[in-house]
Amino acid sequence: MQFQDGGDKFQVSGQIKASDDTSEARYPMLMYPKVMRPKGGEARIAKACLHPISSVKHWMAVDSGYERDALRVIQDACLKLGNRNVQCTIDKPVYDGGKRGARPDFVITGGANGKSHTMMVETMGFADPEYVERKKGTMAKLAGYMVFEDMRHLQGNEIDQKLRNFIIGHMLGNLK
Repeated sequence: MQFQDGGDKFQVSGQIKASDDTSEARYPMLMYPKVMRPKGGEARIAKACLHPISSVKHWMAVDSGYERDALRVIQDACLKLGNRNVQCTIDKPVYDGGKRGARPDFVITGGANGKSHTMMVETMGFADPEYVERKKGTMAKLAGYMVFEDMRHLQGNEIDQKLRNFIIGHMLGNLK
């Protein structure tokens, strides 16, 4: 098997795992190769996984173009908070969180004046019933936490300002 993009070819001896969705919104992607070197042989890519990332300069995994857009807004809100002496970190959990039992799309932790506060963002990307049920399960597990439900697939551009204002207001309100 070969993967080719932009003229570079990568020979993969085994499976390449990637989404069937090859739309422009899925790119850029990061390739996670499993490199093997048989005794006495050359190193080779035994298999590879391709996963969307936020940008070429920022390799945070995202699951959709909607998440990529939400992340840009979260980063902007954190920059604005930084101007008000609130330092933020943004995490994209890979595993279900300990007590939470769920994996939110983004976890934002802000700190100022010796205090710390955490909130989460759950970005909705589709309206199909199976997806909506799965997201409802995630939201139920996150019920004890401050979670912004980012319904950008329904609300369009106005959701950006709502998300930005929520993050800034919530962090400032909890870090006084």
